[in-house]
Amino acid sequence: MEAGGNKGTDETAHRCDNLGVADFDRAPAFYRALGLKPSGVIATEHRGDDTHPAGAILMFHLAGGQILALYPRSELAKDAGIARAGAER
Repeated sequence: MEAGGNKGTDETAHRCDNLGVADFDRAPAFYRALGLKPSGVIATEHRGDDTHPAGAILMFHLAGGQILALYPRSELAKDAGIARAGAER
């Protein structure tokens, strides 16, 4: 690779949309019913606490390099710094 350039690298753009879901345990069945196939749940080893989000991300790889990432709503709210009351709506 040349300095200052990215020749020889994969230049495929990926877009990741993050969505917080109220019922993370039921989400896989809901999205499968819509015809999406999950890639699996990742990052379950991250436990989190009252202020730091836990892992558990459900990934769907969609057409065109797009990724849909589902998180438990309360955990995504922690990551975004949103008060818990705002995450429960």
